[in-house]
Amino acid sequence: MGITVGSFKQSAEFFEAQAEKASHPLIKERLAEQARFYRDLAAITPNRPKGYKLQLGTFANRWRDRAEECRAMAEWFKDDPICRTQLCALAETYERLADEQEENLHAHRQPENRRHQV
Repeated sequence: MGITVGSFKQSAEFFEAQAEKASHPLIKERLAEQARFYRDLAAITPNRPKGYKLQLGTFANRWRDRAEECRAMAEWFKDDPICRTQLCALAETYERLADEQEENLHAHRQPENRRHQV
């Protein structure tokens, strides 16, 4: 079961805070980019699509949920190709973050397996 999430402004604040904490420059920049995007989106419409629910789970699942949210929002902007393109690009960024998170999780598990194989 999902939980109702806050406004686009709250999402911007979340990503700004995460960017401040991030140590890797690439991750810091991606998070800051997402924060800017949500600030811009909040200026257009303050809320997410009616009935949107976020599923709890791993960070990878959270990134994938955000990607799905962006794809749903892109449907709202059929008459605005620039906004639609930006939302689709953001969805792809979220998917890449999810993939990286899963790869990192898998990479951290591999050394344990290698110890047992020796």
